Amino acid sequence: MKTARRLLAVALLLLATAGCAAAQSDEPSSGTEPPKLLLLVYRQIRFGKEGERVKLETAMKHECDRAIVPNSWIDLESVTGMTEALSFDPFDSFEQIEKAGASWGQIFGGHSEIARLQEQIKAVVASERTVIAARRDDLGYRVSSINLAQARAMRVVEVRLNPGHENDFVEAFKTLSTTANLC
Repeated sequence: MKTARRLLAVALLLLATAGCAAAQSDEPSSGTEPPKLLLLVYRQIRFGKEGERVKLETAMKHECDRAIVPNSWIDLESVTGMTEALSFDPFDSFEQIEKAGASWGQIFGGHSEIARLQEQIKAVVASERTVIAARRDDLGYRVSSINLAQARAMRVVEVRLNPGHENDFVEAFKTLSTTANLC
């Protein structure tokens, strides 16, 4: 449960950032809002397996380009410290997440190369945790100035919350935003 709260805090920050990036991209606007939900997968990579992971993930991308897959994702990898990866898949509803999950079951059954690559990727992962996070428009800070399409790096801040202090976190972000706008 604590892990979910920590990732939720990270997801809140990412969602505020990702939402703005979608709104500011150079691509023509589709008239839709940024995704309401993110499926976040955090992985620690086994020591010495970093290069193998990159090769496997690249091969997986190419196989998914050939197959019809139900969703897209963004993969981030740490550039300092232990090799860690964070991928996030945007969705607009829980129904879309369920539909994608069911579709992936069929994809693994019908595309042996994708299933094989998925197993090989799991073999280089030391640990993995997954969380679904909801977009919180009320917690964004200077979101109108963020454009991920032009970013070369992203800083992810993990905030650990004690049970019962979620409202304190929300209020602190709102205060920070108000104070910064006065400067």
